[in-house]
Amino acid sequence: MEMNLTSTVLCCNFVAPYMRRQRYGRIVNISSRAARGVGWFSAVSTGYVTSKIGVIGLTRDLAARLGPDGITVNCILPAFVVSGPAMKSRWEGMSDLEQQRLIAETPLRRMPRPEEISNVVLFLASDDASFVTGASIDVNGGSTMA
Repeated sequence: MEMNLTSTVLCCNFVAPYMRRQRYGRIVNISSRAARGVGWFSAVSTGYVTSKIGVIGLTRDLAARLGPDGITVNCILPAFVVSGPAMKSRWEGMSDLEQQRLIAETPLRRMPRPEEISNVVLFLASDDASFVTGASIDVNGGSTMA
């Protein structure tokens, strides 16, 4: 809870006054496909799932409160991304069956590339998304439909 939700609350609370003063800002929070309660991730842990659902609630609340100040607040719900040492280690620690199941739960039948996640964050942080706020965008290859 502290790492996933409390840290997000603290970061948002830290930047909000600066953004309010300049009457502009973009906050993009990171939740997880686990917040949708589907597939392999739903069995990860109750605390993890709950914290990621909390990020969605926080995002919606902040979007309503900060919108009048020209600040948009959104979040993405990415799939498991195999990047960086920690995630690569976690992926490699899974059995072949677990890896295959995770891929099979995704209609696109593959894991995401890191840039497929970061491109959505970049869009939400850009002026092209100036009328998008309070959104929770699934970036998971359709895994919430499986």
